[in-house]
Order: sequence, then structure tokens, then C-alpha cells
Amino acid sequence: MLNEWVEVSLPVTTEQEDEVAALFVWAGAMGVEVRDTTTLFAEDRGTTRVVAYIEQGTEKAFMDLLNPVLAASLDQPEEELAERFRMLPITRQEWNEFWKKTFDVQRIGHFVIRPSWKEVVPEPGDTVFVIDPGMAFGTGLHATTRLVMEAIEQLHASGFRPTRILDMGAGTGILSMAAASLFPEARIWAVDNDPDAVETAAEVIANNGLSDRIQVGLSWSEAPVDLVLANIQRDVLLELNPLFQRNLDPGGRMVFSGILNDQIDEIREKTNLPVVRNWHEGEWELVVFEKPATGG
Repeated sequence: MLNEWVEVSLPVTTEQEDEVAALFVWAGAMGVEVRDTTTLFAEDRGTTRVVAYIEQGTEKAFMDLLNPVLAASLDQPEEELAERFRMLPITRQEWNEFWKKTFDVQRIGHFVIRPSWKEVVPEPGDTVFVIDPGMAFGTGLHATTRLVMEAIEQLHASGFRPTRILDMGAGTGILSMAAASLFPEARIWAVDNDPDAVETAAEVIANNGLSDRIQVGLSWSEAPVDLVLANIQRDVLLELNPLFQRNLDPGGRMVFSGILNDQIDEIREKTNLPVVRNWHEGEWELVVFEKPATGG
């Protein structure tokens, strides 16, 4: 059973909204939206509000991590900024009803993501996934998820053919499913440390007929892999980086996302592997590393 959630929001200027939304995700928000006069939940004219959804019981940890970084970014005193936040409890039913009104069919390359209540006529070459958005991260809506899906397509187009894939921080399992569709011979591990996300991913993967291809779990017994997908926060990326590299076969690739613009240089430096590609979308960066075939 998924838990209840808390809506955390902050009024901002239009110029601040992207930066604040990015930091909400960085601090661990499972979903983020921006509200203004044009959105379903409209704000007063001239007002923009960035809204994060977090798990009930994690409010203090979320704010303790977010507030000092956000205050420095916005050049505001921490105490003054903290007073501007609004927190409201939200039930799973309320969340689901919200998404039924706002979540539409998404297209990322040849991948099409639709909720169960929407029908779609696929074009030639399309792969359609059915995902009903819960609180697990990864419906394709966020830039970090889109970047990884585009990178997987680019790797496939380049002729890269992994046979053992690790998806760390799997969320809904969408990245594992994308990899499974492009690399049918691959064995895939979808791992997340959130039990709710694991439950969601297992259900989503089963509903899309991929349970026999993707193993979902809270942990991963180290094993050689030739592709790592990691759409996770900077701190976790750096912590897990040695584990990834230790298990990455020579010639293998690591796709890192969830990285803010001002964090990419540190990630590249501390990974210390050749960079195959580096994309960005807004505040977010994605980087693809390759382990040299001769070792390293």
C-alpha cells in the first residue's frame, strides 16, 4: 500500500521557478509541478507557485536538506524562506484524481507513454508503455527521465548491444522497460531503495508484459554488467560510483542523470572515465561514460 503524501509549495517569481523546481527534485521530491494562472490549480494573477510531493513523515528531512541550499541559491535568509513554505496533506485518492485530470500521452523518441484511461494509435516503430502515475518517480514527464530514454535510443542507434543492464533508482521501471524493448537479449535488474517504488515498478512491468525480462528488487547482488542507468541525485551517484565501476565490464557504459548544471564537472572529475556524450535540458545534465576495453 502506498503511503499518504504531503504537498510542499513555495511562491516564487517566474524567473525562479525552474531553479526552485530543480532543487525540489534534488532534495528528494517524488513529483513536482509549477502552478500559475494558466494551470488546473490556478494561482492569483502574477503569482507562480512551485509544488513538491513528498512522502508523509519525511517533511523534516526534506526541509533540512532543501532550505539551506535554496536560501543560498535565492540569496535569502533561511528563516525568512522557511516561513514562506506551505505544507498540506494529500491522500492517494486526491493524488490519483489530480493526475487523471493532468497526465496526458507522452512521446519520447519512439517511446509512447500513456495512462490506462487514454487510448493512442501508435505510429510505425512506436513502443507503447502503459503507466498510471503514482508517487514513484519516472513517468517520462521529468527532464531527467527523458534524457535517459533518449540516451538509450542513441546507444542502440550507435550499435551498442548490452546483455546485462542495471537500472539503479528504477522508480516506475520505465527506463528498464525502454532498455528491454531495445535490447531484447539483455538481462535487466531494476533496483530502488523505496519499497513503494519497487511495488509500483513490479506492477507496471507486469502490466506491460516484461516481468520475465526484468528483475525488480530493493537491492542488487553485485554482478558484472555492461550498462548502468542511474537517474539519481548527485550524492547517491558519487556514493555508488565505485560500485558501478567495480562491476562494469570493459567496454561497458554508464548513463548518469539527475545532475544539476553546477554538479556535472564534479561528476565527470570523480568518475574519471572517458565521456561518450554529455547532454543537458534546462538545469539538468546527462553524461555517458565508457570503461575502456583495455581496462581502467
